[in-house]
Amino acid sequence: RKRKRVSREARLPLEAPSGPNQLWCLDFVSDSLSWGRKIRMLSVEDVFTREALAIEVDTSLSGVRVARVLDRVIGEHGGRPEEIVLDNGPELTSRALDQWAYERGVRLRFIDPGKPHQNGFIESFNGRLRDECLNEHWFLSLPHARRTIEDWRIDYNQNRPHSSLGNLTPDEFRLIIRRAVEKRSLVLETIALRRERELLREHFAAIVSHELTAPLAAVQQNLFALERELAPAATEDQRSRLVRIKTRVADLLQLIDTWRRG
Repeated sequence: RKRKRVSREARLPLEAPSGPNQLWCLDFVSDSLSWGRKIRMLSVEDVFTREALAIEVDTSLSGVRVARVLDRVIGEHGGRPEEIVLDNGPELTSRALDQWAYERGVRLRFIDPGKPHQNGFIESFNGRLRDECLNEHWFLSLPHARRTIEDWRIDYNQNRPHSSLGNLTPDEFRLIIRRAVEKRSLVLETIALRRERELLREHFAAIVSHELTAPLAAVQQNLFALERELAPAATEDQRSRLVRIKTRVADLLQLIDTWRRG
């Protein structure tokens, strides 16, 4: 019975990513060891940062292995992709990769058959991999191929400036983006804290206004009435004390009003 593919997306024009881990792309490259044994490489690249996330090397790479590689990359880089562009090879259309994408909420964008230019970023990367590494080395064994290709990948990320990245290397560009994201997060957190403090201040001001201002105003009015009542018979000391109390009450009301406004 034909199964339903749960993570395959319709073939629509891709939007340019605006941040890391939004769009990855992957594809295979083939080569051989010095004694003729065929080997395959799975290249994974972040389209936004141009970072070579992984180049897995082995004699065969199944859909299960592809899923395992992607899990490893996610663990190493601390984030899963929102979307992956890939072709229609049997390993990439397998049930294992389909299930992997469904469980992790990753969309799979399959290019049209026979149109590799729709996955142009990984095609360009694999072209450089072949020209600069595969064609320049004679692999004596599978471990030798893995070490050599991994060294090339690290050099590509750390020492190869890209004009599309402002002549920065992928590692430099990724670090700048990470710092910008962290700074933006800090700014947003600071704004949120300030707003929370303002809300607390407004709430406390309302409480103070309700709980203190009215009673103090009443005290002030009573003092005025007492002053008028005692004025003819009050001694100098009594009048002086009354003035001091009135002044303190007025100062308190002024302080509360200033605090509430500011």
